[in-house]
Amino acid sequence: MKLNQVGEAVREAVADGLPSKLKTMNRAFSAIVQARVSGYSHKQIYDEIIKAGFALEFEYYRNIYYRIKAREKQNQKTREQPTKPEGSAQRAAQAEKPMAGASPARPETMAEELKRIRKAGRVDYSKYLKRNAK
Repeated sequence: MKLNQVGEAVREAVADGLPSKLKTMNRAFSAIVQARVSGYSHKQIYDEIIKAGFALEFEYYRNIYYRIKAREKQNQKTREQPTKPEGSAQRAAQAEKPMAGASPARPETMAEELKRIRKAGRVDYSKYLKRNAK
């Protein structure tokens, strides 16, 4: 990667007449990253951007660089996330395993135990209150 490729990318972005500095830098970002990977410093890249005719403060260049980099990292994380949570398959398999120390009077699996608990939670306690009030 040569440093002049950053200048070319910036010139093309400026020629397109993009409405903001962020969008212009975003267009040339891949060339900037390649220059950084090749070992060029931010100052060298910034000087090349200025030579390309793009008016920009050095601090603003660095701000934009790290904002775009953070956005790229966040987009990459979003793309890498699985569609299902990792633990859901494990929880489903565990629900079907027999519970340790299960007696004949108690449910055999966690799934049966969960059904029993849910059913108990649906009891209308107002009936019991009415009976005890009489």
